Amino acid sequence: MSLKRGVAIVHAAFVALLLWSPGVHAQGLTREELSYLEEEFGTCLKSPTLNLLTPQERARLHDIFVFDKEWSRAYPYIFNVRLFGVLDTANIRQCQEWSREHSGSPCPPLADPAHQAGKNIADFQCNACHLFGTPDAPGFFRLARAGNTSVEFLSQSLASGHQMSPIHLTTEELSALSHYIASLTCGAKSALNPTR
Repeated sequence: MSLKRGVAIVHAAFVALLLWSPGVHAQGLTREELSYLEEEFGTCLKSPTLNLLTPQERARLHDIFVFDKEWSRAYPYIFNVRLFGVLDTANIRQCQEWSREHSGSPCPPLADPAHQAGKNIADFQCNACHLFGTPDAPGFFRLARAGNTSVEFLSQSLASGHQMSPIHLTTEELSALSHYIASLTCGAKSALNPTR
């Protein structure tokens, strides 16, 4: 066997080991990192934002996890703000790309059209703060997980105690938004899968 062929075999084995390693995911993020993003921001594997990340965005998220470990323990607020910044920027980029190709639609539609009306309201009025959440505004995923998605809850939240208050939505719009937020889980009935 030639030296060149031997090096190629060793290199292929090393790459295969890296790809199949239990700590490394095909997205460029470890399973632990993916679990944290799902727990904090609701970005499960079928999340459009996670699936449509560029390699640079994945690398940036990974770098935050790797190089900011001490920050995450001492200052979880700042750590999450940095992660939020990457996710939010990626979502904005994805919506801008979609909007250029599909006039009249600000972001990619959902696979489940039953929740599209609520998503449209969220895209225009809520996502800046609530898509992933901020330190001051709970993310939609957290609201869904906590069961805080009723029309009454949303109506009360929008009427008072909300930084953007008052936001006026009709009962029909509140109902659509409520159903959309409730669908934002990583479970089997999730409306997260986009259509392309």
